Amino acid sequence: MTPIQTFALGIHRVFTTFVFVIFSFVFVCGLVYEHHAAEAALYAVSGAVLMGIVQVLKLMTRVARPDGRLVTPAGHAFPSGHAAASTFLAVMVPTLMSSVAGQSLTLLTLIIFVTLAALICWSRLAIKVHTPLQVAAGMLLGFLIPTLFMFLLPASALAGLVRLF
Repeated sequence: MTPIQTFALGIHRVFTTFVFVIFSFVFVCGLVYEHHAAEAALYAVSGAVLMGIVQVLKLMTRVARPDGRLVTPAGHAFPSGHAAASTFLAVMVPTLMSSVAGQSLTLLTLIIFVTLAALICWSRLAIKVHTPLQVAAGMLLGFLIPTLFMFLLPASALAGLVRLF
């Protein structure tokens, strides 16, 4: 195994689905604690819809993993759930941080999360658990779903959603 593949495998082992879920839970709790319930609802609902769409597509397409992979992940390959989740975080976290913490922290948050998303997407290719098309499809979904929620969901709908909780 090359040093690059070892690095990619390390990224794969650190940024698991469990880590995405725990980060999301803590982030949503932090938003609620800081009295940003509408933003927390936007994050939680759009994230749940994204992961639901990813799982439905995986079940519908039943695309097998590429040959020669360095690990044996469970499930089908299309689209990449890791690419979708990391791109979702790169879109949502900086956007929501701008309403909570202001612009100075937003740029730093954007740089950090875009870099993490790029590394995670690259690692999926480097350890050969996805093809470029599978990663690109995940990235596209991870960008489109939260963007559609942010721009098409009126504030009144978010307020109503927050009142449900």
